[in-house]
Amino acid sequence: MLEEIFEIIFWISLFLIFYHYIFYFLILKIWASLFSKKHKINENIFPTVSVIVSAYNEEKVLEKKIKNLLTYDYPQDKIEFLFGSDGSNDKTNEILKNVSLSNFYFYELEKRRGKSSVINDLVRNANGEILIFSDANTIFQSDAIKKIVRHFNDNSIGGVCGKLVLKYKKNNIGGSSESTYWNYENKIKELESKIYTTFGANGAIYAIRKNFFLQVPTNIFIVDDFVIPLSIVSRDIRVIFDKEVFAFEETTESTQKEFQRKVRIASRNFSSIFYLSHLLNPKYGFISFGLISHKVIRWIIPFFLIVIFVSNIFLLAIKSDIYLLFFLMQIGFYFFALIGLFLDKINFQIKIFTLPYYFIIVNFGLFLGFIKYVSSKSSPMWEKT
Repeated sequence: MLEEIFEIIFWISLFLIFYHYIFYFLILKIWASLFSKKHKINENIFPTVSVIVSAYNEEKVLEKKIKNLLTYDYPQDKIEFLFGSDGSNDKTNEILKNVSLSNFYFYELEKRRGKSSVINDLVRNANGEILIFSDANTIFQSDAIKKIVRHFNDNSIGGVCGKLVLKYKKNNIGGSSESTYWNYENKIKELESKIYTTFGANGAIYAIRKNFFLQVPTNIFIVDDFVIPLSIVSRDIRVIFDKEVFAFEETTESTQKEFQRKVRIASRNFSSIFYLSHLLNPKYGFISFGLISHKVIRWIIPFFLIVIFVSNIFLLAIKSDIYLLFFLMQIGFYFFALIGLFLDKINFQIKIFTLPYYFIIVNFGLFLGFIKYVSSKSSPMWEKT
């Protein structure tokens, strides 16, 4: 009986990992090709727009960000920029105070309260019909706003997520692997959008109708670019992905810093999904299906990996050679990841080793993020990486 239980959980866990990374993508591909959902766009609409940016100790990137604001190909009388500094203690406030644009508004918050509070304050002061959220280190392509607002001609669209392109320095293993992952993530978002809606956005560049904005909870630690779009989706309004709306960011400087970022985000992911747990109800159809397949399964893959390894050890003694093969494959995979760790230390990249290493880094980060969440050691404050 115990043998059968181990065998069942081994195969279920293995299947769910492959389902998330391969089968879900194939299902979306087929579904989108058969039942792609269309909507009307209008290249000639220019609604009023408020660009919302929360900043904390961003002195190194702000000047580049402000110069980028001047390149936006959008009527200046239709756009405003709202920057909030959440208790910054470097030169962030000084830089923002000296911006001389007539449509630029700076809100200095002396006491640090967290990104959610800053967003709520900035939106409260925003006048635009469309809110565009961005990060201080994000650079928009000049036509990004023009392309993102064209979708709001259709009342079925409540939000639009742009495409983030990550730039990384040579031999930055964490940055290179993160860029590879984002290419995959963008393809998933594009297919989900064609079917109905994507699940969450990217904080670097996404837009929503202001009248759909709900106050972001400040008493719990959440991922705002996940909760804000999903709060719109929960009202049966679409949030779509546009691969022609480009934003650019540089990746973190090292795998260690990327790992720290993963742990922090993971703890908030778990908090966010519990906050939105009602959407996991099958009555929401594609929304619950996609949310579970795209997000929930990915966030619990570390536990599947543990279950597979432990159950495999037990099954070695009592089962056929197939379990020996799986065990050796796991040992080989982790050994490749170990080589990837060594290559990271000497700043040299061979993808057959560095991708397994990055996979382990991501899932270990998710595991620690979960521990951080259940032990209530996370904070609504965010730290720069």
